[in-house]
Parts: sequence; C-alpha cells; structure tokens
Amino acid sequence: MIRITNGERTAELTWDGVRVSVSRLLEQAGLHPDRPCGGQGRCGKCRVLAHGALSPAAPEERRHLTAAELDAGVRLACMTQVCGPDADIELPQEGRMLVETGLPLQRLEWAPWAAGLGLSVDIGTTTVAAYLWDLDGRRQLGVMSCKNPQERLGADVVSRLDASLAGRGGELRRCMTACLAELAEGLCRQVGRPVTDIGGAVITGNTAMLYLLRELDVHDIALAPFQARHRFGEYLPAAALGLHWAPDCRVYLPPCISAYVGADITCGLLACGALQAEGPALLADVGTNGEMALLSGGAIHCCATAAGPAFEGVGISCGSGAVPGAIDAVTAEDGALHVHVIGGGEARSLCGSGLLDAVAALRRLELVEDSGFMEEDSLPLSGSAALLRRDIRAFQLAKSAICAGVDTLLYTAGVRASEVKTVWLAGGFGCKLSPESAGAGMPAADAALPFAGAVGMLPLALVPSVRPVGNAAAAGAALLLCSRRFETEAADITAAARVVELAADPVFQERFIEDMLLAEVTE
Repeated sequence: MIRITNGERTAELTWDGVRVSVSRLLEQAGLHPDRPCGGQGRCGKCRVLAHGALSPAAPEERRHLTAAELDAGVRLACMTQVCGPDADIELPQEGRMLVETGLPLQRLEWAPWAAGLGLSVDIGTTTVAAYLWDLDGRRQLGVMSCKNPQERLGADVVSRLDASLAGRGGELRRCMTACLAELAEGLCRQVGRPVTDIGGAVITGNTAMLYLLRELDVHDIALAPFQARHRFGEYLPAAALGLHWAPDCRVYLPPCISAYVGADITCGLLACGALQAEGPALLADVGTNGEMALLSGGAIHCCATAAGPAFEGVGISCGSGAVPGAIDAVTAEDGALHVHVIGGGEARSLCGSGLLDAVAALRRLELVEDSGFMEEDSLPLSGSAALLRRDIRAFQLAKSAICAGVDTLLYTAGVRASEVKTVWLAGGFGCKLSPESAGAGMPAADAALPFAGAVGMLPLALVPSVRPVGNAAAAGAALLLCSRRFETEAADITAAARVVELAADPVFQERFIEDMLLAEVTE
C-alpha cells in the first residue's frame, strides 16, 4: 500500500505494478507540491519525505539536496518514482499566504451593473486574490487569496503557454476554474451567503492568464511576432467559464493592451487615475512579470519584462510566499543581520520583500560584492533560511529586468527620472504588510523602498517619488464592478498605450547588463 500524508489527512493508494512518479501519485490524491519548473527537476521545490520502494536519487536531486537530507528521506517528487507496493510519502503543509486587504479605492463610485453579491478577482501568475462585494449594500465584505494552481505546470507565463501548446490548455483552464469556484465559495461561506447570490464579477490578469481562462489558442501570444488577436473588454456568462453562480451572472474581462501588457495594467492605471495625473507618472507592477507604464505628454509608453518569479519567492533556494515562518524584513545593525519573521518563531523561508532586504543588508556588511560575487557558498540569515550564490544571481536578473525596463521607457519617452512626479509601485513590493508584521511600526514595503533604489531595482532618482499602491489591478477590477462608467476610461487607456518591445531594443540590452550591478548600500 502506498500511503500519502498531508498534515492530518492520509490517502492510501494501490500500486498497479507500474513505476510511477511521486508527483503523479500526489495529484491522484488531490495534492499539489510546488513545481515552479514544471516538474523538470530544475527548481528543487517539490520536496517530500519518502521511504520505501523508491528509485535511487537522480542527479537532479543530488544537485538540490545534501547527503544528510537524502539520508533523512527528503526527495524531489518530480524525480522520484515508486517502484513497489510499499511506500510512505509525506507532503509538508504550507502556511497560508498573506494578502493585502486594503485597496487604493479613492475613485470608487457606486453604480453597479449587477445586483446581489459581486466578485473582483486578480489572477496573478503566482497568486490569485478575490474580493467579495455587497453590491446592494455598497460595501466590501471580504478578501481571500491562494497560490495560482497553474504553478504546478510552470512558474512563469512562458512555461504555461508552452504547456498549453503541448495540449494541456484544458487542464490549465480547469484548475483555474476550480480555484475561482473555491475562492468564491470560501468568501460566501464567511458571510453566510450562497454562491448563487453572485450576480456579477470582474476578472483581471495579464493577457496570458485571460487566454488560459478562456482556453483560447495561445499561438498568437506564445510565438513571434506576439500579436494578441484577442484583447478582451467583454462580458461573458459565468457558466461559459464553468462558474456556476447566479443563473444570469455575467463576468467582465477588462481590455488588454498587448500580448504581454495585460488587463492588470489597464486596471492598475485605472485605479491610480493615471489619465488625470499631473506631470510624468510611472506605474510599475513588480512580480513574476514586470509590467510598466510611463505616462507623459498624453501618451502611455508600456512594456513587459520577464523578471522571473524571484520576487515571489520562487526559484530561491529558501524562497516562499508571504507565509508564516517566512522572513519578510532584514536589517544590518552592529555588523550583524536582524530579521523579522511573519508570525514569529524560527525562520523557515524568505519571501520577496525579505529577499530585497537581505541582499541590501549583505551588501551593507560587504559580504556580497557589487558584481553579486560572494566568497561563501551559502550565507545563513536565520533559522534554516540562507542565501546561496545562485539566489543572488536570480535576484540580480530579476531586479535588472525591472530597472532596465524602466530605464528604456524613460529613454523612449524622452523623460528624465528626476522629472517623474509619481511612481505607483504595485504588486508584491507595493503590498504593505501590517505594522506588527513589519516590526518597528513600519510596513516592510516602505522600509524596503530605499533599498530598492540602493541595490538597483529602481533608478535611484525615482525612489523619492514612490507611492506603494498594493494590488492596483484588483482595485481597478473593483471600480469596473461597481460602476460601468469606468469601462470608457479603460478603453481610453488602451487607446493611448504605445508598446515598447524590449526584446529587440538596444537600449534595454545595454541597460540590462549595466543594471546587473548591485550598488553600495549606505546609511
């Protein structure tokens, strides 16, 4: 008998005599470990405890796991096969991800196009956040988030598009539909209402996420010349998406700008009142995909850069989301590192804001050079959390992609960084944590802003103009849910947008190399 344990839950499966991967068995049991690399053995995240009739450790496992870990039974689910009828597999439980509950809703108006309950959803590459609204009572009722379940087919947009091209589009759609249904049910359960009271919803996300939700042919956005034939800005029956809410429930998908600048940026610009901004203004949505928009002279110059999932904690050896046990803030004082751990206790992992702080602190202690080189193979932070050389490199690649993208937009628009009046910082680094989570009474995002400029995630001249706005995409979706008037403004935003293609831009290539350096962090 094959026994699979996850916390208090145990499943027993019968071996059918055929070697099978632990990943496949976990899926059969309804469990899904982190697989940011799509099960290729490259990320080392799908760790389980396994004993019994198992295949020998693969080379990919030996690269990610120490001899002591292998001796203790730690294995990679994607690389380990069950070879006989007797095996025990334990999948460690993860803490619940924290989500920013406040939204920048200064522009909120109430003229809803639906009745009853409403749902606004932001499908991020890593996190899905859903907000429940009482459209009749004109108030927000709750918020809930979870990991994007499509992550098990790949951590980034490109890998999921590849999965869709390989014939797994239906699987990608079904797991997202199930995710949306579960979030809706959880939110409604909290307020004692049935999901059939949901009369309308707005679902935003990048272009790829909406394509996958609709199970559209992704060839046009996955292959050159990357021209999205479908830009959305449309209403659909909820049932057409496999969502069984009110019988007449409609779902609005906001308009996208291009293949890689999606409805999340349209919604973010809408929430920030970008068209009404005075002077040059920049929206930077920092996450797995770095999407940016610079407003100047009536035009909106946009770009998207593949930052990778490092800022979401994925691809970092000890990385995680903002879960209990994760380091979310790091300082260097008196020649030593000091960390704050979400929920207290011993540190087990490092989330995105903690990664930014940690690199800056290690630079301050001169343990990491401006090139990213460090003498030690591993630098311990606290508890079991440590940074490896490859983690520093992953951070450099991510932050350089963001900074070079911003630099290119400024160059294209003919705007100096010092001329930008406002920088709206959205995404993972724009979401403030609670004061008690951040320590010393300061939200981690705010504390990290000087570091963002110092280590080169943003041009230093922009840092004084930074204004964290949290989940601006979700806020824009809420505006579209609560008043149909904003549809016209969203259309105006997409009409004013001019996409800068970074892949062939020589300025981006030059700046990317330059921005790999880590500037010196001073007091």
